[in-house]
This record gives sequence, structure tokens and C-alpha cells, in this order.
Amino acid sequence: MERAAKQCKHATLKLRVFICLPLASLLLDHSAAANTTEEGIALYESQQFSRAVRAFESAKDQTLSDSRSAYYYALSLNSAGRTDKATAICKQIIARFPRTQAAKQAAAAVKKWSDFNSVAAASAKAREAYLGQKLDGNIGILGIKFEMVSNKPPVVRFVFPGGPAENIVRTGDAILQVDDTSTEKLSKEDVYDLIIGKKGTSVSLTLQRQEKILKESFVRMSIEDLSKKFPDAWRMYSANQ
Repeated sequence: MERAAKQCKHATLKLRVFICLPLASLLLDHSAAANTTEEGIALYESQQFSRAVRAFESAKDQTLSDSRSAYYYALSLNSAGRTDKATAICKQIIARFPRTQAAKQAAAAVKKWSDFNSVAAASAKAREAYLGQKLDGNIGILGIKFEMVSNKPPVVRFVFPGGPAENIVRTGDAILQVDDTSTEKLSKEDVYDLIIGKKGTSVSLTLQRQEKILKESFVRMSIEDLSKKFPDAWRMYSANQ
């Protein structure tokens, strides 16, 4: 009788352990997902957009199961130059969480990005045509996307694979100078005109990366070479200019 009681007690203990282990695993997974979300949001707010995207994608299922996480994931994607993917995530938010604040914000973001990209695409085509005439069709680029920040130097938002800036310039770098010309008080068009030049010519950028000041030199790559050698990069470049 005593032996049977011990066996029963042992079986009960094993059952409790069996039940508790999945619960503990579930709690750990939830905690890890929460930490990933907060890490992604912190990276986004510190303008480290590519790292934010990687953080959100490291726990993608959990990211997309929460409207707030998914919205910050979309914002990070857009700021990293992946607007099409960001728009797709926003549409998922609207469909899965229709009555949330995140859904309203996602809808507003999709409209804003669509309007901005339409204007930007038309402007880029007109500017490219102008530069093509000015440079006899030999347009050279570095393959970066930058944005102007109020009262601050322009900030790199995306570095396109296959371009001269790849592996040298990073998202979040501030452009202090182009060659010996300061970018202070310049318009986006002025900075763009300084960076763009004839293919095969050299240009230097003075960059601020957190506390460091770096000066890097590049050889401009022709638009045609980029489109032929790196078609995926070219599609991204065209869509994001």
C-alpha cells in the first residue's frame, strides 16, 4: 500500500512537471518577444532603422501578432528604404486589427507614403533627365538614399547593395561635407547635386557616425552599370529616389 502511494505521488509530481514545462516555455517566449519589441522600438527611435528591422524580424511571428509591434516594424522598414514591404505590413495591420489605433496610423502612413513616393518619383525622373543632359548622359551615383532633418545635416536612410557606398556608408550616418563643401543650410537638391557627378569620377563624404567623424572617398558608378550588374539594387534605387 505504501509503495503504491509513493508511485502515485511520483506520477503526480511528473505530471506537474510535464504541465509546468510548456507553461514556463510559453512565458519565456512571451518575455523574449516583449524584449525584442522594445529593442526594435528603441532602435527605430534612435534612427538605427536597419538594425530595428532585423530585431523585429528575429521574432517575426510575435511582431506581427501585436498591432503596436507590427506598426513599428512597418515604420522601420519604410525608413530603411523598403516602402513596398512597409506598405504590405500596414495593410496586414488594417486587416487584422481594424479597430485599433495602430490600424488608423497604418492607414495614414500608407496614404502619406503613396503621396510622397508619387511626387518623389516624378521629381527624380525630371532631375535625372536634367542631370543626363548636364553630364552628357554619364550620370554617376553612390547608391545611397538620404533625408533632410530639420536644423541638422542630411542623414543616410538606406545604402543600396551593389553601389560604391555599400559596406562603407551606414544607415544613420550624417553627411557633414561633400568633398570640401559643408552641407549646412543646403537643400536636399543641393546635396544631391554635389553627390551626383560623371561616372568614374571621385567624390568624398565626411560622415558623422555617433561620436566619430569619418572621411571616405568613392568612385561614382554609372546608373547603367548598376542596372545591368545589380538589377535588384537598381529596382530598389529607382523606387526609393
